[in-house]
Amino acid sequence: WDAERNTNEFLIQMGSYARSGLNAVTVSLQGGSPCGNNPDDRRGNPCGLMYGRDTSAFNSDGSFRWPWFRRLKKVLDRADEVGMVVMLQIFYPDEAMKVFESDRAVIFAAQGTVDWLARQRYTNVLLDVCNECDLCRIAPICEPRRLRLSSLNWPSPNTPDGRLD
Repeated sequence: WDAERNTNEFLIQMGSYARSGLNAVTVSLQGGSPCGNNPDDRRGNPCGLMYGRDTSAFNSDGSFRWPWFRRLKKVLDRADEVGMVVMLQIFYPDEAMKVFESDRAVIFAAQGTVDWLARQRYTNVLLDVCNECDLCRIAPICEPRRLRLSSLNWPSPNTPDGRLD
């Protein structure tokens, strides 16, 4: 596994995907589960290996790990170039549960991501704040009853013109 190589190979293929009719892709800032939701699948390889890896674009305090965001920018720029939409997942249950030190860190990560996107001026991004947030294994702050976009300062004063398009 090499994140830079995999990103570059994906960027090369995106044009082909778009020409073939694929007009949207999903990208997650916290990895995902290649095994699905079957616990039996998680005991064997290669799926079991994922659970020992840190696949989050965020530090425990909610600050960015910039290599993830540099790769994301490349993907979002390329998607825009070839006319594709990106559904961007900020949080993924298994990762959110093990990464963040506090609810404040989760909100900091979410706010920072939205502000970063607004500064980039992307118009081809849909946000999935917390993928599969109805699952019981989620970090408590990400439960649908607790994390509401309307309760956060979005867009924040840090966005270029105070709004998201």
